[in-house]
Amino acid sequence: MRGLEFIQDNDVIFVTSLAKFNLETTFEYYRDKSVQLYQKAQIKYPNDQRIVKAYFELGNYYYDLGFYFLALQEYQIVVGKHRSSQEAKEALFKIGQCYDKLKDSESARRAYFQFLCSYPKDPLVSDAFLSIGDSLAGQGFYYKAIDIYKKIIHEHAEDVTGAVANAQFRMARTYMLMGDYRNAIQLFLRVRWKHSSEQTRSEIEYQIGNCLYLLNEYQDAGNVFGNYLASEQGGEFRENAGFLLGDCFYEQSNYFGAFQIFQKNNRELSR
Repeated sequence: MRGLEFIQDNDVIFVTSLAKFNLETTFEYYRDKSVQLYQKAQIKYPNDQRIVKAYFELGNYYYDLGFYFLALQEYQIVVGKHRSSQEAKEALFKIGQCYDKLKDSESARRAYFQFLCSYPKDPLVSDAFLSIGDSLAGQGFYYKAIDIYKKIIHEHAEDVTGAVANAQFRMARTYMLMGDYRNAIQLFLRVRWKHSSEQTRSEIEYQIGNCLYLLNEYQDAGNVFGNYLASEQGGEFRENAGFLLGDCFYEQSNYFGAFQIFQKNNRELSR
């Protein structure tokens, strides 16, 4: 954490940017100055009711920098000491996100469930459920994760392009992790035009081809990968799609076609 200075005050550690820290933009300069003021306020006015703003904004600052443990400490103070404040709700949700980033899945789920119990009507409820489902899937609790996603789909049936689309997409990926590629394909096909994110739609197209490949349906998989490569010039999965397309040709005994694809892939990688 180069460029940060630690200040000890009683049993609390405050972190502030050094004056010589290289700030490239006006926004970063004023943000850094704001952070320093928040930190001074924490030390000088620890009992002021308005100090909650300082803890919350410092939490956001550390979170954006990737210092999730420091961010977690700030958010926990907001929730623990200023529960009735306007910032407490978002801070509680952020606690779950910090634990996710720190790979502490059980603590993350506890924070999200606490959020759900405390704010059952909040618009972030579906995001909290999605995060719980993702956490369960990440630990191999696939059926529990699918139950969570189905709950979202049922309770937000009218929001077909928002919470429902996100839940269906995550459920499809969970089916892939389970090796249930048929169900995964059906869900990917159902959801691919519902997402506004070009990146997500791109991933869906790739994963449809990937599922077909894993089902040994090489001709259909090759068609999907070919279309993906033709339309996604800089797609995240372009390299994988290229090699899988070559393997689709190889598995269909089209060795010359496979050779051409692999050769093209190698040329692109060497650029």
